[in-house]
Amino acid sequence: MAEEHQVVQVSVDPGTRRNTVRYNTECGYFFYKKEQRGDVLRLECNRRKQGCPCKIYMRDGIFMQHGEHNHENEVEEQNRALAVRECEIIAAVEKRIQRAKRARQPPTPNSVDEMLASMENRPDYTRTINGEQFFHDSVYPDHENEVPGVRLVFLSLFLLQFLGEATLIILDGTFHTVPTLFYQLLTIHVVVLYYPFAFALMTRKTKNLYLAVLRLVAQIV
Repeated sequence: MAEEHQVVQVSVDPGTRRNTVRYNTECGYFFYKKEQRGDVLRLECNRRKQGCPCKIYMRDGIFMQHGEHNHENEVEEQNRALAVRECEIIAAVEKRIQRAKRARQPPTPNSVDEMLASMENRPDYTRTINGEQFFHDSVYPDHENEVPGVRLVFLSLFLLQFLGEATLIILDGTFHTVPTLFYQLLTIHVVVLYYPFAFALMTRKTKNLYLAVLRLVAQIV
């Protein structure tokens, strides 16, 4: 009986080993390069060592399959490889986005003064996406004999309007997920909407510094 020949659709993807490629047929089979002779590329099934006689010859961009497989296809493995490749593409895109983002951002400040100067030079960093003023001021403790401390106060003017309706205000401190320049992030919540309306980045945790922040918030109100 003559060996059966048929044209097949083939996609080329990175192989499981470094600097290799894998040829995938639309029917769910894998092939690897055996040799190149002139303008003819010869591929063999990845199950050749298990006795699969199926081969593919490619000439002028046309893939011609010779013979039949003696095993089931590997569609599930193809789908898995496709998912992995798509994740790698997404990860690469995310890296490019992060690089472009960092190129547009100012250098990471090494001190509170540098952070204030950076916001002064880039006023868009002091506003919300709606153009509303968000960063309002830096405050210091009133007592000269106290260890120096500073807070940068950010406040939503939109949410501030609900402060008059609130019967309860909650203050919460976050310590482990703040920039290294600061000791904590103080968050002031209005229970009316259960949203924080003010934030204060704090270099220390003292009573007078807390009072200075609350006085600034009261001033803005």
